[in-house]
Amino acid sequence: MRDPTAIISQELVESNLDAAQTIVLCAQHQKRIIDDVLTLSKLNSNLLHVTPVQVQVEATVRRTLKMFESELQAHNIQMTFEVEPSYIDAKIDKVFCDPVRLTQIFINLLTNVD
Repeated sequence: MRDPTAIISQELVESNLDAAQTIVLCAQHQKRIIDDVLTLSKLNSNLLHVTPVQVQVEATVRRTLKMFESELQAHNIQMTFEVEPSYIDAKIDKVFCDPVRLTQIFINLLTNVD
């Protein structure tokens, strides 16, 4: 028979690990915002060259949504992520884009409710 404190401890460790991963995602996003400010200054000086990379859009969007999980739970809000069937039918795996800008677009869509 399992020790109940071991089960609670395992659940606590998993919960803390999940929270830590969310904090890391948020910290990475804040760093990207700072980097974007620097990027804008490079754009103004014509020093920026944009080179798109292959990105799995679905995975990028899922990581972005993960940043909001704890806030949604705190407000008792349910969120679902559904991939449009036409996207699946087209068998799109990767696209060429800037994953940082893509993440920023989704964050803006989720947070700009005015």
